[in-house]
Amino acid sequence: MEKLIRQMLLKPLDSVLREGGVIGHMRHPYEIFSPKAFIKFINDLLAGKYELWEKVDGAALTIGLDKFNNMVYVRSKKAAPSIDIEAKFPPEHPGSDAFRSGFQAIKKAIKQLSKEQIKKYYLDKYFLNIEIIYGFVPNLIPYSETSNYIVFHHYANPTKDYELVDINSNLLNDLAKELGQIEVISKVVNYIGTPMDADRIIENRTSTWEFRGPIKFDKSEVTNKLSKILDYWKKLPEIQQLAKERDEEAKFELMRTIAQKIGSKILTKMVSKLARTEKEFPGHPRIEGLVVKYKDGLNREILLKITGDFRELNQQLWAPLKEELDPTIKDFNMFMLNDIFDIPKISKFTAATMDKYSTTDELFQARSMVNINSTDIKLNIINKKIDAVIAQLQQLWLKHKGSLSIKSEDIKRALLINGYKLKKLKHNINKARTIGEAFKAYMVNMFGWGKV
Repeated sequence: MEKLIRQMLLKPLDSVLREGGVIGHMRHPYEIFSPKAFIKFINDLLAGKYELWEKVDGAALTIGLDKFNNMVYVRSKKAAPSIDIEAKFPPEHPGSDAFRSGFQAIKKAIKQLSKEQIKKYYLDKYFLNIEIIYGFVPNLIPYSETSNYIVFHHYANPTKDYELVDINSNLLNDLAKELGQIEVISKVVNYIGTPMDADRIIENRTSTWEFRGPIKFDKSEVTNKLSKILDYWKKLPEIQQLAKERDEEAKFELMRTIAQKIGSKILTKMVSKLARTEKEFPGHPRIEGLVVKYKDGLNREILLKITGDFRELNQQLWAPLKEELDPTIKDFNMFMLNDIFDIPKISKFTAATMDKYSTTDELFQARSMVNINSTDIKLNIINKKIDAVIAQLQQLWLKHKGSLSIKSEDIKRALLINGYKLKKLKHNINKARTIGEAFKAYMVNMFGWGKV
C-alpha cells in the first residue's frame, strides 16, 4: 500500500482543479493516505489548517480559440475541437440547453476582448477548463434562480492531449472579473402538455450568465463552520475500527466510509458562494464539495476533494424516475428489440455501442438476423404497445404533478420527453415501408441516433 501511495503522490500537476470532462478528476484523501496520515489530515482539516476552494456542481467543458480565432469546444479526449455545439448537443440531448447556452455565452464574452487582453489571459495559447452551471438546481445543489454561471478552473494545453498548464489561478479570477456578466439569446427546448399529448417547442430565451474564477473560501469563515463538527468526528466508531484493522482492503473501505460521513456533515453546514437563495433544504447539501490544498512531505502541493455520501437523498429525489419511469421504458425497449427486431439480450443502445457502427443499417445488420427489407413490421402490435406505455406515463404524470421536490420539474420534464418521443416514434414507424426503416425510426426517436 505504501508503494501505491508513493506512486500516486508522484503524479504531475496535482495542484490544479480537475472537475471532469477531458481534464479528469481530483482524488479523495482516502486514495493517497495511510490510515495514520488520513486521520491527521481530517483533524487538520477540521482545525482550519488548509486552504479551501469550492467544488461546483455543473457540466464540464473545455473551450478555446482555434487558429482562425473561432471558439471551439472539447468534451472528450478522443474528439477533435469542434465549432458546432448543436451537433454534439441536439434538442434530444438532456443537456442541450445548458451546453448550447453556456457555450454561446462564453463565445460572446471572449469575442468582446481585445487582442491585448487575449494575450494577457493566454487565450491565444491555451484552452480553458470550465464548469457550466445552468438553472437553479442543475444536479443536486441549489444555486441561483436568476443567473447561470461559467466557472473557470484551469488552463489546458490544446496540443498535448489537453494536459493541464500550471498558471496562477489569480489570472482566471481577473479574467472572470473582466468578463463580468453577460446576456445571451439562445434556442432552448420546452416540452408542454402531458405525456398523452406532449409537444416540443424550440424557442428563443434570454439567459443571464456570470463568470467566476476558482472560488476560494475565507479561512476564518470555514474554520468556524468546521469546528462544529469536531464532536461528531471524534465519536465516529469507524475511527476505532481503523486503528485495529490489519487487512489493507478493509482499511481502505473504512477510510472511504469515514471520508463520506465527515464530508456529508461538512457539506450540509456550508453554503455555495454562488447561491442566491435563503431557502432551507433540511438534510440537503448546499455545496457539492470542498477542494483542499495539501502539502506532502516533499512540500509539493496536492489538491484533494472532500465529497459526501448523498446516495439516499439522490434516491429520494429521483425515485419516480428510477423506480417507475426507467423500468417502463426499459420494458418497452426490450419489447421492441427482442420481439420486433429480433435483437435479444439487450434493453438499450449506449453511445459506446453505437460508436462501433457508421449507420443504422450497418448496426441493424450486425445485431439482427431479420431481413431488413421485410415488410412484416407488426404495426398493430407496435401501436398497441406504444399506446399502453404512453398511458402508463400519463398515470405517472398525474401521480407526481403536485410534487414539491426540488427535482419535480425535472421529473415532469422527463415524463414529457418520453411521451413526446413515443408519439413521434408512432408517427414515423407507421410511415415505414420495411422493417429496416422501422428500426431506423426507432433508433432516431428513442436514442437520437441519425435522422429518419
